Amino acid sequence: FLNNPSLSVLDLWNCQLDDVDANHLAHIMPDCFLSELNLGNNRIGSKGIKYLAQKISNNTSIKILNFWGNTSNGEAVYPIKEILENNTKIES
Repeated sequence: FLNNPSLSVLDLWNCQLDDVDANHLAHIMPDCFLSELNLGNNRIGSKGIKYLAQKISNNTSIKILNFWGNTSNGEAVYPIKEILENNTKIES
């Protein structure tokens, strides 16, 4: 469903998503056309953010990305930094 060009915003705020869910979502990220992905206020930890970072880094359609309020620790800073460095389309 995420490879549908008419779907531009996916708001998964406060859905209790965890690292496993983030891993599943990461696998479909390279082929999606989303311009905004809101994963705020979930239970995604550093592992989940790493999964997503590996796939989102090369996705040029995403412009807005929200990880606020997840359970990640300081280790998540580096994958997020990698996303922002590799994907210049994301607004920081």
